[in-house]
Amino acid sequence: MRQTGGDVVPQGPGTLNVSLAWVEEGGQGSSIIQGYAAICDPIRAVLGGTYGSVDSAFCDGAFNIVINGRKLAGTAQRRRRKGVHTLVLAHALILVDEDIEVGVAATNDFLSSLGQTTGLRADAHVNAAEALCDYALTPARLANRLLVHLAGNNLASEMAA
Repeated sequence: MRQTGGDVVPQGPGTLNVSLAWVEEGGQGSSIIQGYAAICDPIRAVLGGTYGSVDSAFCDGAFNIVINGRKLAGTAQRRRRKGVHTLVLAHALILVDEDIEVGVAATNDFLSSLGQTTGLRADAHVNAAEALCDYALTPARLANRLLVHLAGNNLASEMAA
């Protein structure tokens, strides 16, 4: 068990992992909610969805990205104080075109082998390709869309300054 929480999550070629890291200067760092917004808002801007917990989803949490009641992405965050600075690592796992049934079955088998209660369901999850009806969507294509969105927001912020 990790001190930072979390749980077993399946990984595969149809999964996109996104991480953001930053240093907050001084003693007035952002809140944990602002940290989740930093990783979730760009994903939600590109894919849609809301925050929420999904019963029977792997690694369930309040800051899942959910579309039509199904988990599209899971998020995690690690914060560490170093002197007067706060180091932040925020992460999201996005199901893009993953074989969800295989991943959930493997996760249930693994948890069962550890003597833990299982009960994860494939239908509690959704791929971005299905949610967007874009069956040509791949992790690489979604990564590019996210990068374009982030670059556009950074440029807009710089222009406003």
